[in-house]
Amino acid sequence: MVCHSAQPRSRRRSKSARRSHAGTALQGPPLPDAVAREAYSQEVSSARFWPGGGAIDHAAFYAYAYPVPEGFSDDPVQPDAAHFPRQLREFLLPYDVVRTAENPNATVLAFLQSTHEAAAVTAGWDRARLERDPLPPR
Repeated sequence: MVCHSAQPRSRRRSKSARRSHAGTALQGPPLPDAVAREAYSQEVSSARFWPGGGAIDHAAFYAYAYPVPEGFSDDPVQPDAAHFPRQLREFLLPYDVVRTAENPNATVLAFLQSTHEAAAVTAGWDRARLERDPLPPR
């Protein structure tokens, strides 16, 4: 889940005056791509799947917050097999844990919800303004 400002693009503040979801000044990282700069001009909670390779030699779901809020890595997330390698600065949930879980969908959902909540709580986001109730299933 990624939380973005609810303001239309034309009404957003200039890059130098952007605010975090908690109301503090936020400076995005120096990125060469305009899309990436826009994506990281706000605080984000993001999660994806990694097939393995590089720093992670196994398939895993991962979740991170940018900028990384103080205390994020220490916040308890679900399931218990999820962990936060300090060198990666993100939570990992090995795919094998999901694959062998009694309810794989619920396992991934618990990981996604708990890591997003960890980001929102440790960063002090105004959750009532940013979050919505989920849509009912079709």
